[in-house]
Amino acid sequence: MKKYIRDTGGEAKHTECLELCARMFGYRNTKELRSFCGDGSSPSDAQASSTEVRDRARQYLAEIQKMGFTREQAWDLITEVQCGGWLGFGRFIAAIPAEIDTCAT
Repeated sequence: MKKYIRDTGGEAKHTECLELCARMFGYRNTKELRSFCGDGSSPSDAQASSTEVRDRARQYLAEIQKMGFTREQAWDLITEVQCGGWLGFGRFIAAIPAEIDTCAT
């Protein structure tokens, strides 16, 4: 994620990227996220239902846009950046579906 942000002309510290990830996944901060990591309570994006993927994509886009990225840049990030079964929406969504495209900017 940090590389993507840098490659698109942005600046982000490592800790800022970690905080963004935590907020994208619905946690308040990285400490809270780490307390739930690997506990099996949530399937990865690759294993989630299509409804869950849509909801997650909407949440991810909104959090990334709060950092000053455009909707298109946010979509590129969640489509291109991948970590295991997380993110990398380009694997299963070709374009921003209308129901995701309606997220707040």
